[in-house]
Amino acid sequence: MVAPAWKICQIFVLPAFNMKMAAKLYKRWQLWHPMRWKRRTWLLLLPLVLITGFHLHPYYVSVTELDYRPEEKQLQIACKIFTDDLEEALRGQAGRRVDLLKGTSRPDNDTLVVAYLRQHLKIMLDGKTFPFRFVGSEINEDATWNYLLIEHAPAFSQATVFIDILYKERKDQINILHFRNRNQRQSYRLVNPDDTHTFRW
Repeated sequence: MVAPAWKICQIFVLPAFNMKMAAKLYKRWQLWHPMRWKRRTWLLLLPLVLITGFHLHPYYVSVTELDYRPEEKQLQIACKIFTDDLEEALRGQAGRRVDLLKGTSRPDNDTLVVAYLRQHLKIMLDGKTFPFRFVGSEINEDATWNYLLIEHAPAFSQATVFIDILYKERKDQINILHFRNRNQRQSYRLVNPDDTHTFRW
């Protein structure tokens, strides 16, 4: 019964540990669990622990891509947020359970998402605030991409982005910005409670 447990540890656990430390932990495990029934229990629980550990993402981050297209005078925006985190934020805003994966609730969910994003994401171009239009969203694995569009946006040399997405729910939330303008791409990371950054070209 020991060999299978060791094989599982080699496949799933050891990459995160030093080999010597892993050997010490394994020896201690043998000493602490000399009874066969305890080893069987550990083998039964290990897959559950591993599955649970991989399911919960260990960090809280959103990524917002902003791309200015001078030919169309459009600022295209794509905001990526972990779906479970977004659902929690919308639940706090709506006062009810929100399931973004449920297709039948799509119109209501879109309304909630738009209201949330308009409250927590604002963009100023050369000192003037420009409202965005919600284009749509898609769920990709464990994250939701929300697509926004600012139309009739003139050329600009300065852009200020206010974003405090999930700051209320996550004290360690990080919001990453990537902004492309004039063939230059700039990036910035905002860590709660910092919520505003100005890009200059």
